[in-house]
This record gives sequence, structure tokens and C-alpha cells, in this order.
Amino acid sequence: MTLSRALTCTLCLTASSVSFANTFQYEISGSYSELREEQLVPNSGFSPLPFSSFGPIELTTQTVETDSKGIAGSYFFSPVDTSRGPLAEAAFLDRASSITLNYSDARNIDTLGISGLYINKEHGWIIGASFSQQDLPFGFGSADRKSLSVGYYVATNTTITLDWIDNDNLFSLADEEYIARVRHFGEFISGLNYSVSGFFGTADGNNVDSSDTYGITAIVYPNRRLSFGVGYTDAEIKLATFSSVIPDDSLIFSGIDVAFNPTAPFDTATFSPIQITNRIENSTYGVFTRWFFNEMSSITLAYDRSNRKSRSFISGNTEGVGVGTLNSLNPETDGDLWSINVNLRF
Repeated sequence: MTLSRALTCTLCLTASSVSFANTFQYEISGSYSELREEQLVPNSGFSPLPFSSFGPIELTTQTVETDSKGIAGSYFFSPVDTSRGPLAEAAFLDRASSITLNYSDARNIDTLGISGLYINKEHGWIIGASFSQQDLPFGFGSADRKSLSVGYYVATNTTITLDWIDNDNLFSLADEEYIARVRHFGEFISGLNYSVSGFFGTADGNNVDSSDTYGITAIVYPNRRLSFGVGYTDAEIKLATFSSVIPDDSLIFSGIDVAFNPTAPFDTATFSPIQITNRIENSTYGVFTRWFFNEMSSITLAYDRSNRKSRSFISGNTEGVGVGTLNSLNPETDGDLWSINVNLRF
């Protein structure tokens, strides 16, 4: 073999190796998280007291700790090119189509799901679908969740997506959800990239009067292998209003703090029909980092801080009694969530 032919073969093998190293077609990830919640609960439990003698109650802090585990596997219909930018954004930048299976165990609830994503590389159209099923505890059966998505690459690295979600769940507040999403990847300067994404959602159902949810995430990529991100979400859910009548001799659970018009004497008030509206407010902010210790393996560390408030409001025409408020049994909950995720590509 001549020297020129040997050199040519060597260059071909080297190019082939580089090409192979810059693609992947399978992805497997495993995750573990721990959640620590501090809940304000009433000291006095559920002992009923006469309404005329009811007043403010003492609250105490209760700590609850839970963990969750999950695993997911994805198959991409064609090799994903990782040479276009940061490794974490490879599938998005290459407009890769895929199918994913996932399983999780959180709070003794098993969830099994499947999702698919098709992206037309040439024209930029996006179509997605998913289905998941939960095995509920205490003999409540199972809960199904289905979704459909349509979207479009409005620019080379910018997408807009619309999601429809259907919840068949005994404990779900909303029967249907509608979410609009936007995502953009860009470059500050050569070698320093960023990604910004946001969403706005609303919900509909027999248990929900109105629901507004929004969130935003920003990620910076100092190099191909490293990323730092921050995120924030906020949700305000107004549950369906229901009517009731509270006569003078009603008994109220001592776990509920009632604050009526102070000018109206409790022992002489005569109640007409009233309406009770429940509102849930939930906000979460988080930070995370992802590091690829080689071209095909990464680890992600994340921390989220959440705050959930539940409030009830009474309104109605009463004799001598104005509008009041109810504080639910768990009026406020703060949560700290730590999670780790390991990802392998091949």
C-alpha cells in the first residue's frame, strides 16, 4: 500500500469517527428528587364549636418529606446532530423527531407514559401527542391524561406551540387545559449562547371557574457542555362557586378561621343563602445547572422553592353580617425540592 493511499484511508477513518461522535439516536435518563414541605395546620383539629363562640385559632407548622424516582428512554427516528450548538439543545436545533417512554414513582403513585414528537425539518411543522396513566392509592382506580400539540418553527431557532390537555382524574381540578408556548435559542457573542422559553395556560372544568398559569425560563451556555438556568411559574386558580345556608345554630369546624364584619354581633345574626368561593395561588422559582462530562453523558442538579396558598371567600346578603373570609385547614404551604438527573446518549 502506498503512503498516499494509507494517508487517505486514515483520514477517512478519522472523519467517520468524528461524524459518529457528533450524533446519537437513543437517550436514557434517570432522576431522583426529595421534597420537603412545611404546612400551616390548625392546632385544635376538627372539634366543632358553636358559631356564636367561634374565633381565631392557633396554627402550627407541620413538616412533610417525600421522595420520587423516575426513568425515561427516547428513540430518535434519525441520528441527532450535536455539532450545531450546545449539547443540551441538540434535539431542538436539529429538529429531531422522537418517541419516549417514561415511568415515575412519586408519593406512592405510579405513573407510566408515552409521548411522540414529529418535526418536519424542511418546513418546520411540529406535531406531538402523549398519554399517561396513574395508579391511584386507596382503591381509587387509575387516572388518565392525554395531550395533543401543534407548533411551528417561526424562525430557524424559534418555535411557537399550542397544547391541549385532557384530564380524566377524580382528583384533578381541571378537565381540560390549554397552553401556548414560545421558545427561542440565540447567541450573545461567539461561543456564548442562551435560551428563553415561556408559556401561558388556562383551564376549564366543572370544578374550575377560572385558571391562569404562566412561566418563564432562561438558560445561559458558557460553552457546549455547561449550562445555568433560572425559572419562575405562577398559577392562580379560582374554583367553582357553590351556595349554602348557615343558620344561627350552625356548628363550624374549629379548623376554619372565620372573620366577618366586626360590627355585626354573631349571636344575633340571621343568615340568608351565601356563596363560598375557593382560590388557590401557587408560585415556584428554581435554579438548575447541567454539565456534560463527555459528549454523550450529563448530570443535572436543580432546586425549586414553592409557595401555595388556599383561600376561601364568603359573600351574600345577610342580616347585619357583611362579606367574610375563610382560611382553609392548610392555608399556606412552602416547599423545597432538590433533584438530580443523569442522562446517557448513544
